[in-house]
Amino acid sequence: MRRSLIAALTAVAMLAVVSGAVLAGSSLVAPTADGVFWACYDNGGNVKFVAEGSECPGNWHGPVQWNQTGPTGPQGPAGADGATGPQGPVGPATATVAFDPVPTFADVTVTNISINGGSFTAPVVAGTDVQVELDWSIVQPGWCPSCIEQIVFGFASLAQPSVCVYSGIGSQSGHASFTLTAPSTPGTYYIAFYEHMQYSCGAITSWPVPAPNQYIGVVAVH
Repeated sequence: MRRSLIAALTAVAMLAVVSGAVLAGSSLVAPTADGVFWACYDNGGNVKFVAEGSECPGNWHGPVQWNQTGPTGPQGPAGADGATGPQGPVGPATATVAFDPVPTFADVTVTNISINGGSFTAPVVAGTDVQVELDWSIVQPGWCPSCIEQIVFGFASLAQPSVCVYSGIGSQSGHASFTLTAPSTPGTYYIAFYEHMQYSCGAITSWPVPAPNQYIGVVAVH
């Protein structure tokens, strides 16, 4: 009896391996909805498939059952790291100060500011052009009616301004369009303005460190 049971179970195991092929045979009963086969075996090691819950007839033993799918195996080892993906797009520049929508310093007011086509902020590549558009106005101070005044712009972190858009006497207003070169070191850079009193734009070689109320925009250099 023990020998026939072993033979029957061996046959069942073989059928479990090839159950996909045996399914085409007329003697195989389809598995249950959860993939379990039911079968009986005799003393000669023969196997007969039966429906779920059936009793084995005559001198057949069982029933026995097995799952078509089998238990889930252990998790395999982690695969190798994939290749590095492409660099993502640059995020918007992060301002740590609140911009005055109409920046004013001394006798100068700046309006309608555009940095690379946007207002106040723009991401840029190191060493590339930063296009600035704005309107400006200046009021001649009453205490110095003959003073020559200049309006200059540049990155606040630099020792001197980069662009002079006006030099003259008297109350004036106008539009300015100019290009700044983004710094070569990645980081956040503020664009500022300043009112100078020199004989000409060419005489300007420095400026005091601009304060936040002189900022007109910010760029994130990458």
